Amino acid sequence: GNYTKFCAPTIANGKVYVPTTSFNLVVYGLLSAPNQGVSPASLDFGSLATGTTAQASFVIANTGGATLTGTVATSGPFAIVSGSSYSVDGAGSANVVVSFTPASAGGFTNSVIFTSNGGVSTNPVTGTGLTPPYLSVSPGSLNYGSLVIGQTSNQFFSVINTGQVTLTGTAAVGLPFAATSNASYTVAGGATGLVLISFSPSAAGAAASNVIFTSNGGVSTNPVTGTG
Repeated sequence: GNYTKFCAPTIANGKVYVPTTSFNLVVYGLLSAPNQGVSPASLDFGSLATGTTAQASFVIANTGGATLTGTVATSGPFAIVSGSSYSVDGAGSANVVVSFTPASAGGFTNSVIFTSNGGVSTNPVTGTGLTPPYLSVSPGSLNYGSLVIGQTSNQFFSVINTGQVTLTGTAAVGLPFAATSNASYTVAGGATGLVLISFSPSAAGAAASNVIFTSNGGVSTNPVTGTG
């Protein structure tokens, strides 16, 4: 029969249907089958501290005409954050967000599997877990002995990072002591930095204070003493 005026075609099952005045449906055309493409080919999350999380995305592209439907799966320490089930129109695209949360130090490799009516894609994911920064300060305390009023004596604390992630922090102390070098410090994983503490007595008698080391790898309180 004649096509019905002002009535939009209907798309279903990969076909385009056009209503007619005789109440019949005429197949007007065929859509190409769904075809799945996934990019990038792989994801590398780099290095991060254990117990923390990083996220990155894959893009699913449907280069066919019919709707693409599918599911995504992976396993720990990787996980699908969003887009685990997807439906993508012809010539469309969608994002799948994947997370990496290492529970221990070391390298990790896995695959994200995209299974659909337009094909299967296996995309590698990699990442490295690092031990968090950990602050250790040596020696436990400093004694400057006796010093003439108005003079200055300098000694060092060693700030040791026994973790693998960079340690950052600050050192603070009360008068007549002062943190005169590296009061703000950055120490790479497995490395050691020096913080210079000076003692400048302004009056006779015993003096005592604590150097407070505050960092993303913990806090240390280290006594300092001297006599003016």
